[in-house]
Amino acid sequence: MEAIGGECAGALSLYPEEQRPPSHTEDDIEVLDDAKLRDILELLKKHPLLAGEDKMRLSLAGAQEKMAVGFQNGKVALIKGVTPTTHILKLLIEHVTDSVYNELFCMRLAKKVGISTPTTTLHFVGDIPCYIVERYDRERAKDGSVTRIHQEDFCQAMGISPEIKYEREGGPSVESCQNILSVHSAKPAADQLRLLEMIIFNYLIGNADAHGKNFSLLYKGTKPELAPAYDLLSTAVYPNLSEKMAMKIGGKYRPEDVFMRHWHRIVPNTKAAKTNIEKQLHRLAKHTLEQALILKEEFHKDGLKFPVVDDICTLIGERSKRI
Repeated sequence: MEAIGGECAGALSLYPEEQRPPSHTEDDIEVLDDAKLRDILELLKKHPLLAGEDKMRLSLAGAQEKMAVGFQNGKVALIKGVTPTTHILKLLIEHVTDSVYNELFCMRLAKKVGISTPTTTLHFVGDIPCYIVERYDRERAKDGSVTRIHQEDFCQAMGISPEIKYEREGGPSVESCQNILSVHSAKPAADQLRLLEMIIFNYLIGNADAHGKNFSLLYKGTKPELAPAYDLLSTAVYPNLSEKMAMKIGGKYRPEDVFMRHWHRIVPNTKAAKTNIEKQLHRLAKHTLEQALILKEEFHKDGLKFPVVDDICTLIGERSKRI
């Protein structure tokens, strides 16, 4: 908390007892050249909860090496004091080949098929690829000022410890997430449909790590709404990662065990609900495969030719056919 509490996810800022948050100053934002940014990235690898110097709060909680930063005119900026960060920078995950390109592809694909996602950017520091995503829990006014918007993931919403974020360990299930939206969302019906779309999309791209902390509620008004999709990564293309899904679909953890009758179990037991999810599955399966092949060509035109993208497209083709 001392290391990262000043710049958490959402609107909370936590400081040591008796320490007053500093005032905003023009020096809060420091645009970095590649040399200084590279030094910070190297330091982050050695100290995953890097608090930084001179009142900088760089790191975010989670397993991946990432930094909360600013991003201006194609340059990464350090944010100091109480000024809110606006972007998250992620490095390649060790032992997960080309993870930066994997997540960039999956996030942009989600946007292409109509799933709400924040803006994503590929940024190079010398020869080091970085994935940068705009924070959706921030709001920028016309005068350029940035306001924090509160959010909480589904583990937080249900009072579940992050150590048991997977359903098999006691974490949230598809049904419990849908129930939270039904009871508390400002737009319960629309958000339940959006969550189903995210679950289907994660199945199609092979994201077995879509656990309770990778879905969130965003507090823009008096009642929360489902936050945009984030942390979309095809894990199934890596043989060394678990194939078991973080949340069961109709009682099944393994994708190959999921049939239409299992999809029926995650919606109300009515003919209309079952017909609707079948239509949703077929539409998304067809659309996701079409858009994946288009996006792959766009990547190739930009010089981004990586086997992981080919593998994701092949996997989507297999799962679309299965549906």
